[in-house]
Amino acid sequence: MIALVALGDDSDVIKEAVKLARISKAEIIAVHVNDPHASEMSMMMDSRGPRLNEEDIRDRFRAN
Repeated sequence: MIALVALGDDSDVIKEAVKLARISKAEIIAVHVNDPHASEMSMMMDSRGPRLNEEDIRDRFRAN
């Protein structure tokens, strides 16, 4: 199981997870929990981040 933050820097984590899964002949389960207010406007200076769906996560694995 791999937990992704999805801030755009998950590439190394995904590569290592894939490598370990191949070595141990295991399946990978990716988990990402969207913030309830993801992709909404916020009065705070920092963004809540994007709302991701299953296909977004699959695309991250395909890119690596």
